[in-house]
Amino acid sequence: MANLTLEPKTKPEQVRDRLIGLAQRSAPGDKLASVQELCKSLSVSNKTLDIVLRQLESEKVITRKRGVGIFVRNEGRERLGHTVCLIGDPAFFLGEGHSPFYDIILEEAQNRVKVRRENFEFHLAKPHTSEGIPLNASLINEITNGRVHGILAIGTNERLCNWLLEQGVPFVGYAASAKFRVRTPFEAVVECALPALRERGCKRISYWPSVRTGRQSVEERLALLAAHRDQFTNGLEKYGMPHFPELVQQPVIYIDSIQENVTVSQEEQGVQLARNVFSRSIPSVPDGVLIDDDVMARGALKALHDLGVQVGRDVHFATICNKGSSVLRENQEPLVRIEIDPYRLVQGMLQVLDSLMDGRIPQYPTLNILPNLLPDDCADN
Repeated sequence: MANLTLEPKTKPEQVRDRLIGLAQRSAPGDKLASVQELCKSLSVSNKTLDIVLRQLESEKVITRKRGVGIFVRNEGRERLGHTVCLIGDPAFFLGEGHSPFYDIILEEAQNRVKVRRENFEFHLAKPHTSEGIPLNASLINEITNGRVHGILAIGTNERLCNWLLEQGVPFVGYAASAKFRVRTPFEAVVECALPALRERGCKRISYWPSVRTGRQSVEERLALLAAHRDQFTNGLEKYGMPHFPELVQQPVIYIDSIQENVTVSQEEQGVQLARNVFSRSIPSVPDGVLIDDDVMARGALKALHDLGVQVGRDVHFATICNKGSSVLRENQEPLVRIEIDPYRLVQGMLQVLDSLMDGRIPQYPTLNILPNLLPDDCADN
């Protein structure tokens, strides 16, 4: 599947967003400010403004009449009053370690309500079941009757995503089996973690995956777990690092919990796995560990402290963390921190959804938001 990496919005893209918002707040036939006034208010050059205006003319948002002015066309207001729904797995919203992702998406929703006059609704998916669509009946009715015009699906299962696709409603997924999706590819996390652990002298590196119980089926979660293990193993091979199957297989202790749909918190997973691996004098103890969840990492660090294992001396840890999150803020251990920016995730989802709602099919179905490896002196930021 082809992928695209999100880049910061260009000046023309920023100007386009501002002008679309202006058009949507105006009535059909309303005259906008003059070119000179727009250049000043938008802090943009005549050349850049002309590029954006030509694009909006082609999209029938505005029309320009030489010597008269710039006018709003009716098509520019088509999305006034449209309804956008966020459908999410409660585990992503109500779990430990509140992520800034949700504050950001709430702020963006409020902005869209104000600027675009959209209706923005939040809905929680029902627990995974063997039959039926995991949504309440009223929302199913709204979608099937065309009263929902765009959907952001977060952590939803394959059945729900397939059903949404059948309804023809534009939707974008994150941590979901969607046709159009935004993600942070795990292989990019591995690309950050392994060289950093190698620089710290690690030769026996293990991967500890978190298992998030929720609306995805057992099969989907097991498949994701297997894919991540394969990507980790491929990373070891790429960097010429030794592969110890017994280290990669250690997290298999959670498969029974997945199959039984038992809820084990991310922090408790970290505690249990650290105790299981480091409380025994066995040769398979790793000297480096990659964890894909910061809350799980916090649990592992607590357990290692109780066991007298010193992180940075006895073992090195690399972990994913969310920019702006407080989960690991109090930890003083020297960690390899691989930062994901939730603002870029939210912006990426909304950009793809806007394209779909405008009838523009993205060239690439997957938009990658790449992580950043933080320098050691940024640990407390």
